[in-house]
Amino acid sequence: MNLTQFGQRYRLFLQLIGIVSRLPRKIAYYIAPTLAFCGLSPIDYQQNTVRKALIDARIKLPNMRNFWRKRRADHAIFCLNSFYHQKFDEDWLAQHVTLDKARLQAIAAKSPMNNILFLTYHHQFQHTLCCSLGIAGFRLQALAAAEEVSPIFSYIGNYIKRLHQGCSYHFNGGNYLFFNSDRTGVKLAKQALSEKGILISLNDFPAPAKISGHNPLFNRNATAPFGSVKLACRMGVPIVAGIMLRQGEDYRIIFREFESGQSPESIMADYFAYLEEIIIENPSVWSGWDWFSSFPLLEKQA
Repeated sequence: MNLTQFGQRYRLFLQLIGIVSRLPRKIAYYIAPTLAFCGLSPIDYQQNTVRKALIDARIKLPNMRNFWRKRRADHAIFCLNSFYHQKFDEDWLAQHVTLDKARLQAIAAKSPMNNILFLTYHHQFQHTLCCSLGIAGFRLQALAAAEEVSPIFSYIGNYIKRLHQGCSYHFNGGNYLFFNSDRTGVKLAKQALSEKGILISLNDFPAPAKISGHNPLFNRNATAPFGSVKLACRMGVPIVAGIMLRQGEDYRIIFREFESGQSPESIMADYFAYLEEIIIENPSVWSGWDWFSSFPLLEKQA
């Protein structure tokens, strides 16, 4: 599938999901995945790439039918949530999201600025995770690539903007911190880490060698950026990593605090070790299967 076909198919799927979103939410949560199962999902073309990545990782292969069904369903719900984020409220959070808010507050209290660097991973609910933390009362900021960087922005740009606007509605004075250069990203992260609240950063994708750390992930060397981690370590900001998992209409936010005083390299090693644990329990949750095979093999296995 070429880029034009992908962009057009993604736009059509979002248009259909927009119609579905007008139905009662319980019904919409059933219909949205059904559309994906009927062959309308724009991510169907990724199936062979993801299967190869699972084989390359040399982990126990899941039942591929169930794996792909869950992956398509989660993506469909991600699309559906983009129409709901601004409507989510404290009642929705209390009814549908499990979050240890008190523990996060206690971690933030360890910092003079009462703040946290929250490392998450690319997954279908990274935006709903941000939305939920905001509704829970945390001031939130999230590092993100400039919207126009998306290769299909010309097809779904209005939906991308809607997604960010709907989530940031709950950020309590914070916002998405869009950047298109490493220098700008570092500057934005430094400012955010000097303020109260949570800074969200995704550090699980391939990066050029000059700005990356080298971390084992299964049998690969995950060359990922860690500028935000370096800053947090230098500034004494507590660091956690976590992800949002979905079951039906309900969500669970899991996270782990990393030991303070470690080097940025050790934090990143812990970050990817935690990702391994999450993947083994929930192999479909990580979007990084799309690029896993581009990470180089560990030297001892090369």
